Amino acid sequence: MLVNFRAGQYPFSFADGSNDNIKACPYFIEIDDVQNDVNFNVTGIYDAYGNTAPASSSSILVADAVIPCSFDSFVHQAEQSKGHADAQTLDLKNGDGWSRRIYLTFPIDEIPADAERIGIRLHYESVVPGKLNAENRPHNGLEELRLEGNTSTYTANLTWDNHHNHIFEPVCSTPLTQEMLNSYVGWDVTDFVKAKAAEGATRGSFRISTPYKWRGLSRFTASESTNVPEHAPLMLIANKRNTPTSVSSLDAESGISLKGNILYNPSGKKVDIYNACGTLIKTSVQQSIDISAYVPGVYVALSESKTIKIAVH
Repeated sequence: MLVNFRAGQYPFSFADGSNDNIKACPYFIEIDDVQNDVNFNVTGIYDAYGNTAPASSSSILVADAVIPCSFDSFVHQAEQSKGHADAQTLDLKNGDGWSRRIYLTFPIDEIPADAERIGIRLHYESVVPGKLNAENRPHNGLEELRLEGNTSTYTANLTWDNHHNHIFEPVCSTPLTQEMLNSYVGWDVTDFVKAKAAEGATRGSFRISTPYKWRGLSRFTASESTNVPEHAPLMLIANKRNTPTSVSSLDAESGISLKGNILYNPSGKKVDIYNACGTLIKTSVQQSIDISAYVPGVYVALSESKTIKIAVH
């Protein structure tokens, strides 16, 4: 089973309460032999220094299906007329006349209209030092990877000379750090893909670039890789759940827990519930709090400075 793990700082470790050794950088990790109907109770999300992740910036999502890319390549400023659709890696860089940009295409015509979330992922394989002071990408520990999209068709003839022929629209950005080497980088493309599919598009194409210049060369695993083909680019689909509520607990000792539509508070101490905007919507000392009437969305419950995150669907 694939798990989409997003957090506000990088890298983070993930523990599911039964196996404290499950650790990976975001966005995606894989857990073997787990079925889709298994409930996750996350007992800790921490950064590399042991700091707890902010409750409002973390989420977990199970992917029900994966879609391989139908095309992947990159264009190279110093090799303007050469295509790279058969390359083993997808190369990314900006500046000094050696810029490179990544292109991906996925079929989107069979994605369920009610899919809860759609993401794409790349495996961050290696980094080659830059020219200035031999620094590595990303500079100062953080890089921005910009994702743009359209519905155009690309072939092995894609080169630097012709890659400006199609217009892209911004989709989203995601951070990249050196600590994320040998792990996955991901983007949430739900709104873009759904909008294009509703217009009748059968494919979604994406371009990845970075605004920073004079950096090292970042390489991501291509679908043509013979060394690690399992790390090829993927689109992940999470279907809408039939269960009305799910929860990610950010602290196992919080004393509060969710079961179905009931938030349990066995200590009877004060619990504050906030919506995703940070607005306090309820304070209670009841031992059971019914949340079935809550508007669908993300909420955070706090008890004695401990938190759990609640996603109401």
